[in-house]
Amino acid sequence: MDIKEIRKLKDEDLEKELGQLRSQLEQVKQDIEVGKEKNVRKTLRIKKNIARILTVLNERKVENESKEK
Repeated sequence: MDIKEIRKLKDEDLEKELGQLRSQLEQVKQDIEVGKEKNVRKTLRIKKNIARILTVLNERKVENESKEK
């Protein structure tokens, strides 16, 4: 998921996507341990997407706090 796509989404959608990515990350980790998944880089892509979403959510939170002051 691209950062431009993430910025277009609403906070609720980002929270939902974040939950899905976290569960997907756990599933991929388990698959790697068992030997079903051989593409270890898949975890890196998922982690980067999680970080992007968290960054956008944090930016919005800081922006909202500064507007309130």
